[in-house]
Amino acid sequence: MQLAAARSWAAAVRSDGTVWTWGSDGFGKRTGDPARYAPGGPPTPVQGLAGVRQVALGEHHGCALREDGTVWCWGSDHNGLLGDPARWVLGTGPFSIPGSTPPILPPPGAATGSGPAAGVSPPGVTVPTTPPTDARREPAAPPTPVPGIAGATAIAAFAERTAAVVDGQVRVWGRAAERIARTGGAMGTAPPTPDEIAPARVPFDRPIQAVALGPQRLVALGRDGSVWAGGRRDGWPTDARTPADPPERVADWVAAEVAAFTGVAVRLPDGTVRVWGGGDAVRGDGMTGVRTPSALAMGAVSIAAGRDFVVMVDRAGAVWG
Repeated sequence: MQLAAARSWAAAVRSDGTVWTWGSDGFGKRTGDPARYAPGGPPTPVQGLAGVRQVALGEHHGCALREDGTVWCWGSDHNGLLGDPARWVLGTGPFSIPGSTPPILPPPGAATGSGPAAGVSPPGVTVPTTPPTDARREPAAPPTPVPGIAGATAIAAFAERTAAVVDGQVRVWGRAAERIARTGGAMGTAPPTPDEIAPARVPFDRPIQAVALGPQRLVALGRDGSVWAGGRRDGWPTDARTPADPPERVADWVAAEVAAFTGVAVRLPDGTVRVWGGGDAVRGDGMTGVRTPSALAMGAVSIAAGRDFVVMVDRAGAVWG
């Protein structure tokens, strides 16, 4: 089993290669069906996904790496979030996709949190089985393969971006036309170009085996154990698929694992965790505003990160945060 989590929802890949989700819904991210609303309830399978070995979640979309090396994404397709330029057509108002549906937003009084499966009403509560009407009609999609991504070996996601490792190189997509939103341009008259939506290559001078995304960071682990970090303190550039600053090698470490948050975390083979950047107390020792990476002798065997924190599992199976 493999787990992933993002703001307000989570997912698991079962041993049979299916993906199950729980938490909040919207844009069909819980079920893979934009026309079905699944408020709260127990884990729900994502339709149309099989043979999955890794899942990664953004705030309103999910992506799955299948055993055949293809990457399938579903949920919100706002600003080309799912990486497929062919899905976009210019309508009379906001962008639209043929056959797309409105975002699936919880209606007033809808059940949330734990409870019965989608479509099963607890006593005294009516759970909707069709999405509420929303005039914005932002596009959403069921699981769909990302064009141009084949032979992928790892994926990562955060907020409105996704990354994949393909043939030792990193491709990033999502949040393509932020330039339009920031300049106040009309979405109906200044659409993102296909080049802005398609996955973009992040240059590295050696093969990469894993990648992590955070709000200001892209962190990569080379096949030789080298650590690479790109991005900047105040965020990504306005057209926002690749970091403003190209990734540079961090120190001369040979690492076993990397994680990204508002800073960077690195696990070394001896279990030491190096952490830097981010907000208050990310060093784990109460210190703030220190750029030198801390060296936490945790005996760690695994690390993970949220937006502003890092968690670790040690050799005894204890979880530290």
